Amino acid sequence: MRATVEICSADEIPKKTQALTEREPSGWVALRAVDTTPGGKLRVYAGHLAGQEVPGPKGRLAAELRVAPGAQVTLWVNEDYEHHLLAQSEGLRLEGVALERGQAGKVGAGHLAVTVRNTGEETGRALLFGGVA
Repeated sequence: MRATVEICSADEIPKKTQALTEREPSGWVALRAVDTTPGGKLRVYAGHLAGQEVPGPKGRLAAELRVAPGAQVTLWVNEDYEHHLLAQSEGLRLEGVALERGQAGKVGAGHLAVTVRNTGEETGRALLFGGVA
């Protein structure tokens, strides 16, 4: 089942969760695009994602994504979490929904994966936050 994305303000992402990006992150992890070509990379500030785990508050995730131009990546996520993707560059789409720079997209709990596509010509940058809804 494809996730429904709700466009929201970055102000709707809990401040305690956003503050997790001030921590020391994990190393970068390579992401593969849907066609298995290199699609980008991510690093985790708190929580567990893509085989990386950084201690942090229970029930929360904070990670930084870099998505190559034209790439589409799918991330396996905790289905108990609600996820917000905060676009830091133009051209990003969350589950097919376009996000402007500074805009956040929200995917409700109950999904095992989220898909991010970069339709831009530059590397797409975003912060992914997750937490128990």
